[in-house]
Amino acid sequence: MIPAAGVTVNGSSSGSGSGSGSVSVASVIGSGQPMNIQAVLKEIEAARAREAVLDADLTALVKTRATLASQIATLHNASDDVSAVHDTTQRMAAKIHQSSVSAIALSSKVRELDTAQSRLRDALGRVGSVLDLKHTITAVEKAIEAKDYGTAAKKTFRVLYGGNSGKGPIIESDSSYAALITLQAKVRSLVAAECDLAESNQHFGHVLRLTRLFPTLGLASRGLTKYCSTVRRIFASQLEKDGLALKCFPSGAVVPYTDLTTKIIERTAAVLATHSTTIQTEFGPGTQLRLVQELQTECSQQLEPIIKRFCIEHKILQRVSVVKNQKLGLVKPTRGGGDNKAMREAKGTAPQPGRSVLECVAKLLFV
Repeated sequence: MIPAAGVTVNGSSSGSGSGSGSVSVASVIGSGQPMNIQAVLKEIEAARAREAVLDADLTALVKTRATLASQIATLHNASDDVSAVHDTTQRMAAKIHQSSVSAIALSSKVRELDTAQSRLRDALGRVGSVLDLKHTITAVEKAIEAKDYGTAAKKTFRVLYGGNSGKGPIIESDSSYAALITLQAKVRSLVAAECDLAESNQHFGHVLRLTRLFPTLGLASRGLTKYCSTVRRIFASQLEKDGLALKCFPSGAVVPYTDLTTKIIERTAAVLATHSTTIQTEFGPGTQLRLVQELQTECSQQLEPIIKRFCIEHKILQRVSVVKNQKLGLVKPTRGGGDNKAMREAKGTAPQPGRSVLECVAKLLFV
């Protein structure tokens, strides 16, 4: 079929214009050249091929348009989601700001609460101290009436010197505090008076029990002195009771000097071991030194007359004087231990009052 005049072979719309490379039938006819059907058909086939290519491109463009439309719709939905997220973020930021303001206000309230609790704790401590003072005063008065001075001394010491058992600071301006100090002075005088009475009646065990209360009454030094002196008196009395004192051996009696001195020294060590722990616990570390001094003095007083009597009985001073003179070549030894002038002179070298036997021996040896 030969296309009508005015229709382009390449399939474009009719009109005066034509695509590149397209040849219209009219142009062929009007050219004055002889009409060739084969050429026309060939041109028509080429136009159809180009039309197919254009249809394929158009189909691809249509598909691309659908894809682009889908992507545009997705982006539109995403923009809606972004707007929603943005709104949610703004609302959350507002809530965070509100929460921070609330947290600041809450921390301020917490500080105020801590301050109020601290003040309440101090107030309760002061109230507890006052109540403890009043209860202690009542208990001390009852203990004094019952003559339970140990309980009274411990209770006053706990409140006045022992930190009040954690019940809070002591209110020294309170009248109860002054009343408790007065009661402590009363307990102190009663304990001291009873201790002196027990000592005069030689109730030494009771004296030791009372002197152990002195530290809780503020009389630690006085209590230590009386305790050690009482232990010394008990020690001397026990030696005499057990027949270990020199006064238990009348003049002319046989004295077991070695056994006697050994037992006195052993008794001294035993007494020191018995009371050292008690003294250190009740009066403080190092206070047992005072007991050592007291027992050393008593031991010396017990041993010195024994040694003196031993020296007199065995004529130790005379013998030492003779040995010294013989060493210096002043006298010659006599057979049979006979008397001589040096020995007669040495008889007047007996210890004088206030001078120990060892001093006399030392004077004979080194002077």
